[in-house]
Amino acid sequence: MGESPGCIKMERALAEGDNSGHKAGLEYARDLGVAGQDGAALERLRAVSAEQLVAAGVGGGPQVDGWVIPAAPYQMLESGSQNKIPVMVGGLAHENHGLQHTSPQINAQQLDNYLQAVFGEAAGRVGETYAELAASSPLDARKQIATDNGFLLSARIWGRLVRERGNDAYVYLFNREPPVFRLYVPAQPDLYGDGGQRRFGAYHSSELAYVFDNLDVVGIGWDDDDHALSELMADYWVSFARNGNPNGDGLPGWSAYDPATDIVQLLDSRTRSEIHPKKAELDMLEAIYLEQRQPGNVP
Repeated sequence: MGESPGCIKMERALAEGDNSGHKAGLEYARDLGVAGQDGAALERLRAVSAEQLVAAGVGGGPQVDGWVIPAAPYQMLESGSQNKIPVMVGGLAHENHGLQHTSPQINAQQLDNYLQAVFGEAAGRVGETYAELAASSPLDARKQIATDNGFLLSARIWGRLVRERGNDAYVYLFNREPPVFRLYVPAQPDLYGDGGQRRFGAYHSSELAYVFDNLDVVGIGWDDDDHALSELMADYWVSFARNGNPNGDGLPGWSAYDPATDIVQLLDSRTRSEIHPKKAELDMLEAIYLEQRQPGNVP
């Protein structure tokens, strides 16, 4: 099971190179005012307060350590060295609209700088694809590009590689726009004092209340469509956990993913099977990623 899987393209090593976890950790420590790698530096890090950690921001992420993660996930899936099991995998339509909700507005040049840093020579192709959204809001364009290139593309790649190597994959896209609420603090369900308005789209983590069918426990502003979707998703998830297949009696049919058709399960007020709504964007982004994976090519 992979919900909002952003790590399929991850290649950061633990301790080697400019993109290593070790180097990132040293930079984070310096942001906390701690330099060095000896025992004294370790003691100073242990003395850092929670308030200082929060102020410095959250960084990090998984590393290819050779043990828990033996090799880059794409490499393992491409070579067929992963566990031979079915997967159910997908993402949410607006993952980064919640994750970046405190980001200040950016201008067109700042968006272009972002595209250059992430896509290199292919930045222009990406910019053209999202030009209409960028014209109204460069920040929203950056959020959507990050969502598509990270979460949604990773989910589809995972499904494709698993299917191509002989196992079933069930790929979904969660489109439902839920109320904004404190998912983990039921005593404070109204996130911004605005009545829990649906204004982040299908934001990161917003499917969890549906998956566990606990809309009666957390949040406000749910309607009949939310409750029906929650019951359906919980049934899909339980069926997959039991049988390796989300289908069950009375549930809308969900076909195993076929890269040739790119049909996925859309989880919304009306759940249905359709060609991936972001197919054109994901095809373009995957082509760029595969180009960049070729020896000697870098963003």
